This record gives sequence, C-alpha cells and structure tokens, in this order.
Amino acid sequence: MQRYIFILILCLHVSTPADSQNADRERFLNETVYRLSMEEKWDSVLYFCNLADYEYIETYEITYNRGRALFAKEQYREAWAEFEKAAEKYSPASGLKTYLYYSACYSGMDQRARYWRFKMSADERLKNKSGYIPFLENASVGYTIIGSQNIENNGSLEFYPPDPATFDSSSWYKMIDDMQSVHASFGFGLNKRIGLSLTYSSLSTNDLFRTAYIEYGGAPLSYMNYPSATNQQSLYISLPLLVGKRVIIEPAYQQIDVQTVNLKEGSTAGEVLLSDTSFTENLAALAFVFERSKATRLLLFSWSSFSLRQQLQASFVNTWYPGFNLNEYYTLSFIAQSDNGRPGVSAGFSAGWRINRLLWTEAGFRFGRLSNYNEMNGMFAVNNSDINNFLVHLNPIVLITPHVSLNLHYGLYINHLPYSLDDGSFSAGRRQFSGITLFKTNYLQHYLTGGITWKL
Repeated sequence: MQRYIFILILCLHVSTPADSQNADRERFLNETVYRLSMEEKWDSVLYFCNLADYEYIETYEITYNRGRALFAKEQYREAWAEFEKAAEKYSPASGLKTYLYYSACYSGMDQRARYWRFKMSADERLKNKSGYIPFLENASVGYTIIGSQNIENNGSLEFYPPDPATFDSSSWYKMIDDMQSVHASFGFGLNKRIGLSLTYSSLSTNDLFRTAYIEYGGAPLSYMNYPSATNQQSLYISLPLLVGKRVIIEPAYQQIDVQTVNLKEGSTAGEVLLSDTSFTENLAALAFVFERSKATRLLLFSWSSFSLRQQLQASFVNTWYPGFNLNEYYTLSFIAQSDNGRPGVSAGFSAGWRINRLLWTEAGFRFGRLSNYNEMNGMFAVNNSDINNFLVHLNPIVLITPHVSLNLHYGLYINHLPYSLDDGSFSAGRRQFSGITLFKTNYLQHYLTGGITWKL
C-alpha cells in the first residue's frame, strides 16, 4: 500500500511542473499572437499560430487572430472557417460578427452572410455597414438582346428534302428571330437560415413559320413563309435553405405564360390557318450546394415543360478557389438531359479573375448536345427548343460603387434545328421530322445582357 501511495505522489510531482510549463507556453503564444496582430504583422501571426497547432495548443485568441491574419491576406474562405471555430468557443462579440459577415460575403457564401447579418443588432448593422434593412439583400434590373441568324441562314436555298416524293402534302417548322428581354431580380432574407429570390422577366420575339409543299404529283417543291410573334412573362422563385454550416438546399419553381401564334394545315397543299395561342410552361428544380474551404460543389435536378416538351435535367458544377477568395476561380460543369426521351449531354469549363480594383471578368465555353431553351435550369429560359452544340461566353463586371455594379454578359451559341423531313409525324404539338438525314440548319445566336446590380 505504501508503494502505491509513493507512486501517486511521484506522479503528482511530475505532472504539476508539466502542467505549469504547458500553461506558461499557452500564455506565451497567446500574448505573442495578440501583440503581433496589434502590430499587423500577419505573416508572423500565422507562423506562431501554426507553431501552436504543432504543439496541440488551441485557444480563442490564437484561432481568432489566425482568422484576422487570413482575412488581411484576402484568404477569405479560410478566414471564415477560423472565425466560425472562434464563434463556437465563445458567444461572438460585435467584432467577430463583422469578420464572419464580411469573410462570408467576400467568399461568395451569401447564405452564411445572411446568417451573421441576422445575428447582428440594428446598431451593429449600422456600425458595420452591413445594411440598414436586414431582409433586403440585393436588387438588379437588366436588359437582354438575343440576335439570331436562324431566319437569315435557313432560307429557301437550304430547305430541300432529299426526295420531294416523301412529301404527302406539306411539312413545316417554326424558326425564332431576334429576341428582347427585360428582367428584374430581388433577394430577401426571411430569417438567418432562409432566403427568398424572385426574378421577373418578359421576352418578345418575331418568329417565322416556314412551310414546304408539293402542289401535285411530280411538281417541284414550293415554300411559303408566315410571320408570327411570341411574347412570354416569367416568374422564377427560389428558397435557399441553410441546413448546416456549409450545406444549402434550394428548391425553385418557375412559371412562364406564353402568347404566340400557332399553325394548322388547311385542306389543300400549302394552305395554313394561323390562330392566337396561349399556354403555360413550368419548371421545378432542386439544388444542393456544398461549400468547402477551397471549392463549392453544386448538384441540380430539374423537370420542365418548356416548348411543350417534357425535360429532365441533372447538372454537376465544381468551382475551385486557389486563393481562397473570389479573385480567381475555375469551374467545371457537366449536364445530362432527357428531352422528350431524346438524350443530351454537355461539358463546360470557365474561369474568373479580378483584373483590378474595379473590374472582374469571367470567360468559358461549353460543348455537347443540349436543348438550349432551359439554360441553367430555368434561371434563363427562352421559348426555343433548338439543339445547342457549342457555347462560348464572356462576362465582365464593373464595380461602380462598393455596392453597385454593372454586369455585362455576352454569349455565342452554335445551334441547329432538330428537324429533318419525312412523313410529317407530330410530337408534342409541333411537327417532328426524324426519318431522313438532317438538312443544313446550323445557325448562330448571340446574346448580350446588360444589368445593374445593387447589393448590401
């Protein structure tokens, strides 16, 4: 028994100096990191913070000031992670809330920024310039011009079937001319974990029905054009939900009311009847966003009935941030699609850079085979079911004030009509030609979007 008591006393004598040494070492690192942060020697702060990690010493002072050092070096995504750790240890004060809010903003993590803005009091929001109104997050208006060479390039010289005898009477398809769109978007915060995004847009276009027919057996192919117009009003609603520190689930719904002209064949070859038509198109989508310190991953699924067709679409998008901020990023995307049972797939790559204090830009390309009317799963939709083979885009952003920016977006599509001439069977309310080799219907589409965005 005396031997066990002796061993216990010996252990106490050994552990007490060791604990004292650890406490002294922790105190030294805390004081050193605090002093260097006051002097704004951020590289030295990071050195001693890393030294503390090596010695398995973790304190609020070390974690908080490591975040400040990373923030000063514009590594905002890493800084946000450190500030989150500090907030878990103690109830965050006003200064930490400010760092959490702005590091999330500068990292592109808008849902996390909303969380910490709602955590602030009215005085703190005023002091930190994070918005006088907590629930209004951003507003934007824009104008889009989509120039199409569809009608110009698919004239009568290219509209020849391989064998006119395949026509029983007549065949036709609808072509889309230049489009104009006006759109407005608003972002709201309902509470710290739930947001609301609304986008209204109107789109108008001059269209053209082209018919080809044979007046009598053995006669040459004749054709005729019938002008028409399409107008649509769209409302897009999404509800981003912050379900964890870095996980967002975002359901969305879009409704498009379309007013256009429809064509019906008359009783004789080449005769058509035009009538006004109204119908509604819908989209339902569900997105999953996973934020990481160096990347953001997006999984998005949607169903839509655009252009009177049933479409399923799945997208995977991965964005890397080499500098842990928005000054440089690279995005790789994959899209798989079923358009009325017709498969489509594409892959794309884009990159964004900060050119200087006032100018950012993004450029990229996408290639594959997609029905291009459901762009970004409904965020941008046109009443056009042609096939897109290639897309290249350029998106410069000019910062006018710290809260107001000019956003320009140019895109070039290389499309073709998904029709060839056969017996003229119908599909989803419009004529679908599929039995004979596709005739030449490739054309270019240019779109240019200009908009002003205001953010908190």
